[in-house]
Amino acid sequence: MSDLYAIVYTFTLAGVFFSTGLAYFGWRHRHDAPMMGTYALLSAGTALASLMYCVVWSTPSTELAFIATRVRFTSHAFIAVLFPVIVLQIDGVSIRKHRWWFGMLAVVPVIAITALWTNDRHELFFRAWERLPIGAYMTEIIEHGPAWHLHAGYSYAMTLLVLVFSVRGLLRSDETRTIEHTLMLVTTLTLIVFNIPGSISYSDYRIPMLVPVSFVVADAFVGYALYRHVVSSLVPMALDAAFNSMEDPLLVINRDERITAANPAAHRLAGVERDTLIGVKLRDVPGNVFAQLAQHNEPTFEIEIPRAGYPITFDVRISPITVSGRSQGTLMVLRDITQRAVASQRSMELRLEQEKVRMLERFIGDTSHDLRTPLTIMDTALYIAERTTDPAKRSEKFAEVSVQIHRVNRIIESLQLMTRLDAMQTIRMSSISLQSAVEPLPDELAGLIQARGHTLIVDCDHAYIKADLELVRSAVHQLIENAAQYTPNGGTIRVLASVVGESAVIAVSDNGAGIPPDELPHVFDRFSKASPARSSIGAGLGLAIVRKIAELHHGLVDVSSEQGKGSTFLLLLLRGPAR
Repeated sequence: MSDLYAIVYTFTLAGVFFSTGLAYFGWRHRHDAPMMGTYALLSAGTALASLMYCVVWSTPSTELAFIATRVRFTSHAFIAVLFPVIVLQIDGVSIRKHRWWFGMLAVVPVIAITALWTNDRHELFFRAWERLPIGAYMTEIIEHGPAWHLHAGYSYAMTLLVLVFSVRGLLRSDETRTIEHTLMLVTTLTLIVFNIPGSISYSDYRIPMLVPVSFVVADAFVGYALYRHVVSSLVPMALDAAFNSMEDPLLVINRDERITAANPAAHRLAGVERDTLIGVKLRDVPGNVFAQLAQHNEPTFEIEIPRAGYPITFDVRISPITVSGRSQGTLMVLRDITQRAVASQRSMELRLEQEKVRMLERFIGDTSHDLRTPLTIMDTALYIAERTTDPAKRSEKFAEVSVQIHRVNRIIESLQLMTRLDAMQTIRMSSISLQSAVEPLPDELAGLIQARGHTLIVDCDHAYIKADLELVRSAVHQLIENAAQYTPNGGTIRVLASVVGESAVIAVSDNGAGIPPDELPHVFDRFSKASPARSSIGAGLGLAIVRKIAELHHGLVDVSSEQGKGSTFLLLLLRGPAR
């Protein structure tokens, strides 16, 4: 048992530094969101409590150990308050506006702490406290008093409050908040499960408590949830800024044909002050400026609006706004195309802009589907996990949630990489070896390869190419991952990197189902959707990323495939000087 104490002691001591780092992270970002300052206090309390556990287990001084126990319970009392405060702040509740209510949350902890530090007079917190040696370490045996039970009951009440808010948030939140509420739910369950044995005094004192470890793990989960919350909170502000800064008039119309939102360009077109269009029906806008819009149901059309003595021609696009599959209104985009006939450059820019709109619409549709699938699976798994009493079944469902979180992360990583590549004008070219670009990948993809039962064979020449190492490695990573996903379990994937003339060729082949001939011309397109046999679990960007990387290197990427036999993808890059 002494070895087990040593392991838990080491993890707990490491948790002290980890939680201290999280406290510093929260304090540095306290101005980014109100809950980050609270989180800094929570992490500091977790670090202090973990340190006190280590003192109790290791110090030979009984007096010092008892003081450490008191400090530990003091930290726990404040943690019990700070945890629900963070959740309430995430829901938008302001401490300044409701400071009396937040102050009431601290009443019970203050009573418990007072009883704790005056325990020698009345023994309300501890009836008895002693330590027993376990090898090189010490453990404590506590007979709890009524004040301790008040503290424990209040802590569990606060934890259950967080559980209720997490479940409610999970059921009500949109897709951008689901992972945050899932993490808070997992955090709450972790704290409850690991604290129950000690709370009911049902534990073998020869076995160290895992409570400090659970607090550190919970601290990390909360930190990641808050990080996602702060990052995603920028999205509405960015969308609002984009909406207001667009030069094209934008109108959001509800099902009653009333304007619910209009950007400054729309108000300028109507010749009215800002926000005066809100709540007005299209046909009732002064001057009948938008009356023609109410007469059209088609998704695209052109209208002429008389302004300043001459008509302005607008290309109007209408996009439905749906929530849970039900139409809630429409978004109207009016684009001035008056000078299209005489301005060829403007016409070219217009076509490019229209293509961007179509790509954006397609991106939103595809990405929404790709993200909704894992989120639905997580929602179902959590629903079942909440209602089952079978620990094995619950573990299975939490494992499913973990897999789907990884899946969503892969989608987001692909989107971020594609965005970064689009912003690149030049890349850092240097002489790199083919081996450095290819040989680390089997280890990176070992989990996926082993899960599918594939055999990965790599054959790489000792040659050099002129390229960006990280980008080439990303391209080959995408090709191998693509082959692994679309090859039936137990398949064979070969990676051959060799020199052909003045070029280096990296070939990735598989013995999967192959690609239908009519899909081959589009496999490198962004958000391309293949046949059901090759439907992607990502954002449909993997092969588009490969092509973009090849273009940045002034290289080529190609594919050959035969249905029933497999596919081969070729990445051609310029050779570098020999070494």
